[in-house]
Amino acid sequence: MGITHDYLEELRGLTAQLRSEDLFEAETTGPFTAYQLETERGTAFSLILYRSARVAVMKVFCSAGTVIPCHSHGDLVKEILVVTQGEMTVGFADGTVLTVCASDEVSVPPGVIHSAGFAVDTWFIALTIPAAAAWPAPR
Repeated sequence: MGITHDYLEELRGLTAQLRSEDLFEAETTGPFTAYQLETERGTAFSLILYRSARVAVMKVFCSAGTVIPCHSHGDLVKEILVVTQGEMTVGFADGTVLTVCASDEVSVPPGVIHSAGFAVDTWFIALTIPAAAAWPAPR
């Protein structure tokens, strides 16, 4: 007996129906908490999928043209970014620049300053280990 329902396609359809004002409230009424992320330009939001003291898992959307400014998540927090759709460019304080495409990942060690840019609409998963205390934060 196979799966007869495409839940991913249904989720895409429901996401397309969301109004922008629904996405940027500090907390949603549903099972996820949504936050608007700080950007230099563009639109970015995060849905917290799971959070404990040991790990936080977020699904993040950034529109084409978005730039997330230089930041770090503290000296003890490692971040792993996995692009699920689109492409992101991650820049590091040492001058290294990486392009991360769909199905690729990048690991940001604790305390490392980094930024991100998005030429196309992009979805990615962000894991912080342990959970970053101040990220994402309500705006």
